[in-house]
Amino acid sequence: NILLVEDDPMVRTHTEKQLIALGYRVTTAEKGPAALALIEQGLRPDLLFTDIIMPDGMNGRQLADAVRKHMPYLRVLFTSGYTQGTDVGGNEKGSGFLGKPFRRIELARKLREMLDAPEA
Repeated sequence: NILLVEDDPMVRTHTEKQLIALGYRVTTAEKGPAALALIEQGLRPDLLFTDIIMPDGMNGRQLADAVRKHMPYLRVLFTSGYTQGTDVGGNEKGSGFLGKPFRRIELARKLREMLDAPEA
């Protein structure tokens, strides 16, 4: 089960379709606060797949930090097409990074790598 957080509606829909085609259950949110609310309401995904740069005062890094207060060992896959000068994450255990644009095969490989890794 993957929680997908992406503010661009076209990218969110396209990525959701790719994830479903790969066999994953997907819950989507367009912004960090909405995703955090889902976690606070009891959603327990196996992985958080989030854009790094998002509007409304909560970027992907901040979202991951907030979600990990509820689920400390949640795996987080960050994504972005704009990484210059940005903390792309992926350096800490249980985190990874996939640059945009990405192909389905790249997404599939990275997800398996993340989900099959030993717990933090």
